Amino acid sequence: MKNLILTLIMAIMLAGCGNQEKTIWLETDDVYIQLDPNGLTLNLEDLMYQDNDLTFEGDGFELGIAGATSGGNSLTTHISSYRTLHSLTNASSAVDTDLAAASGYNTAVPSGAVDLLGVYGRGADTRANILSLCVHAETAADGDTLTQKLYGVNEGGAPQLLASIVWTIGTARADGSTATHLWADDAVITDTHITVPREADGDGSNRVCSVTLDVQGYRYVYGLFTAQTGDPTVTTCLYRVY
Repeated sequence: MKNLILTLIMAIMLAGCGNQEKTIWLETDDVYIQLDPNGLTLNLEDLMYQDNDLTFEGDGFELGIAGATSGGNSLTTHISSYRTLHSLTNASSAVDTDLAAASGYNTAVPSGAVDLLGVYGRGADTRANILSLCVHAETAADGDTLTQKLYGVNEGGAPQLLASIVWTIGTARADGSTATHLWADDAVITDTHITVPREADGDGSNRVCSVTLDVQGYRYVYGLFTAQTGDPTVTTCLYRVY
């Protein structure tokens, strides 16, 4: 608890000093605080603490923890909702071009790749170790398919194929009403990764199929829809991390 109080006091003092030129890290064994141009970030994941009402105030700054309870080292999704990994505006007329041997494997990070360090990271430590995916499509029908390629990327290295996935659209409605806006309910995975991706609730369940894969060691994930059957238009892959 003493470490938390001292670190918070230091953060409040620095918050008013107008230093916006670089990120400032304040760290103890129990807690770290990040001050950067985007604001204040607190991580209490290693803290075991409970109090009814705790408030710190400074010049133009207030932090309150009311009835706060924090337990250490639990597994969470970290992000508050699913996010878009990649999408197509009209898969029926044009799909993504897969990486070409002659030009696609240079050491530049592909445009549109998701930066997992920005999603869930600390300093140079990427904490987004597991990626869970699901897919939905508009103007789709039961049995339509979408072929997805997933690549892991690090700065200074070439993209590496993690998996090829053929998603099959089911009948579960993604917006709860539109008969042609549907979730994928099956996934056939061709694995090219060191750990095997896993499918959950597939086999044509007419619910929502998901694919989970280990992305530990990669900073970026890059997805492409390279083929389709049927007539889907707006096609979206969602992800969460933990």
